[in-house]
Amino acid sequence: MRAEKFAQNFLIPEGGVRAWMADHQYSPDERLSRDDACRLADLYGVSPKTAWIALADLDAAPREQPPTSASAAIVAGTLARHEMRERSCHAERVPTRMEVRILEAFRNGFLSAATTANALGQDQDILAEAAATINDEPRVREASAVSTPS
Repeated sequence: MRAEKFAQNFLIPEGGVRAWMADHQYSPDERLSRDDACRLADLYGVSPKTAWIALADLDAAPREQPPTSASAAIVAGTLARHEMRERSCHAERVPTRMEVRILEAFRNGFLSAATTANALGQDQDILAEAAATINDEPRVREASAVSTPS
């Protein structure tokens, strides 16, 4: 129970919620509207259910049940961002340790762009564009070097 409370306060701190309510002219004993609760969830990047639980602890939760995350994103006007997060959450990813080693091998010329893109599940064109940036890095650093006075 204490761990859940810690996580809740870490994600959506009580002081931040109270300050947000005051900024939006809510009195301490007033319940938030469903739309404002959805906006608060979006502000903190938490699910509507998490926001409702935090607001319930302050006796400020709307009387309605929390909507789905997609419905809350529509209310908050952030549906495109929500859909992008959903796709990112469900994408298969290479473990970070392997990703670092694959990229290092690519930078050192041991792997081709096609092999690297395939291993990382990335588009080869995007990887080639990133490689061009990596290859230009020394010249960029050299061009931005500040000369020292003699």
